[in-house]
Amino acid sequence: MDNSLIRKAIYANSFLWKGTFIYELVVLPEYLLWYTKQLDTLFMSSAQGLSSFDALKANLAEIEDFFKSKNKPTSIYLDPLTDTPETVEFLTQQGYNEAPDNAEVWWGIDLGEFDPEKIDTTPGLDIKPCLDRETFDDHLQAALLGYSDFESWAVQLSEHFQNKVDGVEISHFVGYMNGKPAACSTVGHYFDFSILINTAVVPEFRRKGIHTSMMLQRLKEAKARGSKYAFYQTETDNEASIATGRKLGFTERFRRKLFTK
Repeated sequence: MDNSLIRKAIYANSFLWKGTFIYELVVLPEYLLWYTKQLDTLFMSSAQGLSSFDALKANLAEIEDFFKSKNKPTSIYLDPLTDTPETVEFLTQQGYNEAPDNAEVWWGIDLGEFDPEKIDTTPGLDIKPCLDRETFDDHLQAALLGYSDFESWAVQLSEHFQNKVDGVEISHFVGYMNGKPAACSTVGHYFDFSILINTAVVPEFRRKGIHTSMMLQRLKEAKARGSKYAFYQTETDNEASIATGRKLGFTERFRRKLFTK
C-alpha cells in the first residue's frame, strides 16, 4: 500500500477518535492544562502512530506523564512508516514490550471498484440514518444490548452525534427487525476517506447476516459522499469481523504494532 495512503488513513482515524476527548476536557480539569500545552496532539500521535523517531525521543517523557495522569499504561503504535529497527530498539531500552495479540490489522477497500448491488442483504432489516434524537436513542439501545462495554461507547457515541470533529463528519445508523432496534453502526468521513469504527448486533438477532448488511450500508454512505477508500481495523483474532470484511471485498492493507510499558 502506498505510504501516503497509510499516513492519510491513520490521520483520519486519529482525528475521528480525538472527538472522544471532548468528554474528558469537560469533566477532568487537569486535562485542560494538558490541552493548552497541546499535549493532546502528542497523545493522539503516540496512540495512533508517531510521525518520526525524533518526535518520539523528544516527547516520550511527556507522553508517559499524560498516560500516567489517566492511570493507563503508555501505548505506542508503530505503523509501517515508523516501524524501524532504531525505533524498536529505543522503545525496548526504555522498558517497552511488544503486545503482539493487540496488533491492529487495517483492512481497506477501493470504493471505485465496489458494487454494492452484488451483496445480499438481510431480509426484513430496515436500516435508518440517525437524523434525530429519537432514532439515535434507538441506536444507543442497540448498543446497550450489543456491546459488553457499553458505558464507554455511550459517552463516545453521544459526543459524536451530529458533531464534526476536526473536519470528520460522523454518520450513525440503526437497523430494525420487526420494529425493534437490532443493530447499530457508525462511520466517519474525512475528505476522500471513510473509517468504519463500530458495529453492534443485539444477541437475539445475531447470525442472520445483519453485521454484513450494516457494513454494506456504511460503504454505500461512504461512496455517496465521494469517498474513494474505506477502512476498518481489527485485532488479529477478530475472525468474525475479518470474515465479514473479506466477504465485501476488503483486503489487509497494513498492520500496526503495539508497544506498552
